[in-house]
Amino acid sequence: MPGDTFKIQHTNGISGFKDLTYQYYYPDPEDMMPAQKAYIKDYMQTLEDNLLSSDFDDPDNGYRKYLDMSSAIDFFLLNEFSKDIDAYRYSVYMYKNHEKDDNKIHLGPIWDFNLGYGNVDFGTERAEETDDWLYDKEGRRMFWFFRFLQDPEFAKHVNCQWQIHRLHGFTNENINKIIDDAVADMGAAADRNHYHWKTLGRYVWPNNFVGDTYAQEIDYLKTWAKGRAQWMDIHVPGNCQLSVSTEDLEVAAVNDLKVYPNPTTGQVNVKFGGLINRVELIDVSGKVLLAVQGNQASYLQFDTGEVPSGIYLIQVISEDGHREVRKLSVR
Repeated sequence: MPGDTFKIQHTNGISGFKDLTYQYYYPDPEDMMPAQKAYIKDYMQTLEDNLLSSDFDDPDNGYRKYLDMSSAIDFFLLNEFSKDIDAYRYSVYMYKNHEKDDNKIHLGPIWDFNLGYGNVDFGTERAEETDDWLYDKEGRRMFWFFRFLQDPEFAKHVNCQWQIHRLHGFTNENINKIIDDAVADMGAAADRNHYHWKTLGRYVWPNNFVGDTYAQEIDYLKTWAKGRAQWMDIHVPGNCQLSVSTEDLEVAAVNDLKVYPNPTTGQVNVKFGGLINRVELIDVSGKVLLAVQGNQASYLQFDTGEVPSGIYLIQVISEDGHREVRKLSVR
């Protein structure tokens, strides 16, 4: 219905990218007042106009004034890792926080990956291959990320975030474990699915790979995901120098560590399974911004103070010298 959508138009757009059409989702468009719809449309117009301006990357008055950078980075990495052919143009959810919160647009929740992970055989984007990017493929895709990555600060945070992911949740071993756990959860349902639909060994749109067995399909998915991650390891944009060593980041979680709330607007709680010697807040350049003594306790609180919004590391050093690291998003 016409009242469900709005289009943001520009006279100075980026060549190859089309003006974007947005759809109201929640509250239901029928329940929204005209002033509410106008407010959201005007806010999105301001954000996009800012992105297209010459000073879009200004730290105070650029796009970061209107958009949560942390959510945009995770959105970028997850969509690029899956290489879903619909990324940046369909099924893109976002929401705006109230003025009493951070008053910014947040990207997410992410959704719709059925045409990702090499499971596509159409289009000119070569989405079935593990190399190349999708964000810059123009057409009806969002121009946002093409612009974001022209901001060195955004690119630096992307690089750091990817490194952190690869040293924690996105290790090759963890990726395989996620797949194996999903297979275990499905159990005999996979066999019942084939019994009913006879999908194995025959093409089902838009399969790029057709396996004769579930084992072959699973191996294909694991191989594709590993290849995609390794390509991104080499080509991820930005320049990030973390002072935390790979050895520190890969220390097994001998002690249970919880950092919350995360994201935080200031106060941080650190709960540890052992005794804390020191807690450090580290920025993406590796600089220790804040160090708090643990005083042989297993729980402490501290405030991030005047730290700008962004992605940081919390490093906990125990009394016996073990180090554990968690990502912290400050808003």
